[in-house]
Amino acid sequence: MSDDWQIITIVGIVIFIIAIITVVYFKRKDNEEYPGLLEALGGRDNLLQVELNGSRINLSLNNKKEMDREQVKQNGVSAIVMQSKKITLVVGHGSKKIFKYLSDQLKQKEA
Repeated sequence: MSDDWQIITIVGIVIFIIAIITVVYFKRKDNEEYPGLLEALGGRDNLLQVELNGSRINLSLNNKKEMDREQVKQNGVSAIVMQSKKITLVVGHGSKKIFKYLSDQLKQKEA
């Protein structure tokens, strides 16, 4: 009877370790999916504000001229809408991942 509990405990520990490794791997991978996007937007210092609006991401930049539109489109962005005070990136299904990536970059800038 005690052998059963030992086996169950060992299996539970192994499953827990695999779950932790999986979460860490995918979290790291999310941040690596858009390596050129931040540079295309003019770098972390150029990023002022990021907002998620469905399948679109609204941005405020220090200097819009530093943005490389073609490179932004190569990082999962379908279209770019330039307005006087903000930039809207039309993304589609990947908008939450890109928003999280940019939000994390903005938090690192503020820290």
